[in-house]
Amino acid sequence: MTILTSLYGKSADDGGFIRTQGTYDLSDAISITLGAIFYKSGSHVMLKQIGENDAIFSSITYDF
Repeated sequence: MTILTSLYGKSADDGGFIRTQGTYDLSDAISITLGAIFYKSGSHVMLKQIGENDAIFSSITYDF
């Protein structure tokens, strides 16, 4: 499990994001990754409109 948090401003009110992801090994060669990104709108110019863009993601990796 990995969690990455980036918040802006002295009291985290300027916006930011939280990204979480986890990887599960189905076998030695196959792994699945699932995760989500949660955006927080704020007063920072680049982050004013970002709050409605939360996302989920997944991947399947086959190593040979």
